[in-house]
Amino acid sequence: MYKDELYAWGNFTLKVGEKKYYNSAKWDGEKWTPLGDDYYNDAFSLSDSYPLNGEYYSSGQFNNKEGNYAHYVLKWNGTKWGRLSKQIGGTNGVSDIAIYNNALFAAESFFEQDNKIIRDNYDKKQIRSIKKWNGTEWTSCGAFDKPVQCMYPYKGELIVTGLFTKIGGKEIKYMAKYKE
Repeated sequence: MYKDELYAWGNFTLKVGEKKYYNSAKWDGEKWTPLGDDYYNDAFSLSDSYPLNGEYYSSGQFNNKEGNYAHYVLKWNGTKWGRLSKQIGGTNGVSDIAIYNNALFAAESFFEQDNKIIRDNYDKKQIRSIKKWNGTEWTSCGAFDKPVQCMYPYKGELIVTGLFTKIGGKEIKYMAKYKE
């Protein structure tokens, strides 16, 4: 909920008149309306039910209407979609996002070879990490051996769950907490 409207992201089509809108809409208590047609494709996650600095963040796999790839995190300012100034997500995308300590956190996964992110994942090293967006830069908060599936702020900490058994080489199975 934001300003008494319910926001929905996912894999759906909303038809208004003869025009189709994809994967995002808001409900004002009487009708659904689209959240623009700037970007579309699959939207997987919304950063809980509160904005960060007046904007909502959504993770997914997005293209704009011209077919240009938009990486994995977009922001919604109440009237239009926008990209972050620096993107995240590598080749496998962002599995979850969360707002914690007035910052955006994203769990990402990508493949690398010779310390470069690559698209072809055949026999390559997969990297999984959580990164923090401070409004201008992404910084790493830890590397995981297997996917992070969910992050949620709880009692002053960021709770992280997933299939991981190690964080930064240290054995920590399936659930961890991060605190700044």
